[in-house]
Amino acid sequence: MKILSEAKINLTLDILGKLPQNYHYIKSIVLKIPIYDEIKVDYSDKDEVSFENNLVQDSNIEKVKDLFFSKIGKSDKFNIIIKKNIPVGSGLGGGSSNAAKLLLLFNEIYNYPLSDEELISLGEQIGSDVPLFLRKEKLLLIQSKGEKIFPLYVNDYEFYFSVIYPNIKISTKEIYDEVKEVEIKEEKSEKVIDKLIKSEDFIPYLGNDLEYYAFKIKPELKEIKDFLLKYNALNVILTGSGSSFVSFFNSPYPLYSLSNHLEVFQKELNRKFQLFLFHALGWEKIYRIDTQK
Repeated sequence: MKILSEAKINLTLDILGKLPQNYHYIKSIVLKIPIYDEIKVDYSDKDEVSFENNLVQDSNIEKVKDLFFSKIGKSDKFNIIIKKNIPVGSGLGGGSSNAAKLLLLFNEIYNYPLSDEELISLGEQIGSDVPLFLRKEKLLLIQSKGEKIFPLYVNDYEFYFSVIYPNIKISTKEIYDEVKEVEIKEEKSEKVIDKLIKSEDFIPYLGNDLEYYAFKIKPELKEIKDFLLKYNALNVILTGSGSSFVSFFNSPYPLYSLSNHLEVFQKELNRKFQLFLFHALGWEKIYRIDTQK
């Protein structure tokens, strides 16, 4: 059995307060995008999880199996092989997506013993972003720790965007630990939703409250954002807790200009980037337009 596991970007991320157990109350507009991990699952005589790319084993996969089979009272064994195309530690949700898609697959294999609500409850125990990947919709508003999820049904909007991963690892916990006080400002999420409902330009209002803290921990990220802003981007934002950036454009030409100049910038920083280019014809119609698909 083979399944695909998609990535996500955060169009907004508002930090609105603190919750018990050192969590934060967030509000975020999330868009799923077509960068896919490939997961192969087969029955086996022993449990195995491996990565084609020789990456470190993801403990989320073990949690999925333990929680799901404990819930349904089974103890079958599977060989799971994951080919990672979503960069690890990039803020693109690859690990959470893998976990969610495996939960959905196991539920299908055993003829749907768990309800959507039960799957979401299991997802919350695995990771804050897992529940959003259990939903079919592409454009979502998430709140609280991430467990409150609302599909956004708004008019389509055409735009171009790039995702760049600079191969900088950031600990999500380390970034949130930097958030000592929560300063309540105008919510970016609500402003963007208002613009989307009115079919008005929403891109200038996108933003991420975690950027400030990520730049404090990794100052080189600010240098990368400044570089990206040189290429006629309408906006450039960090996605999730980083370290990937999303740049938004109203035509494909700046995308290709950015792509052409990236090699020089990589040499200046002595760092290897990963670049993905996209054309959004609507929220459900997003296409890769870079050469390495």
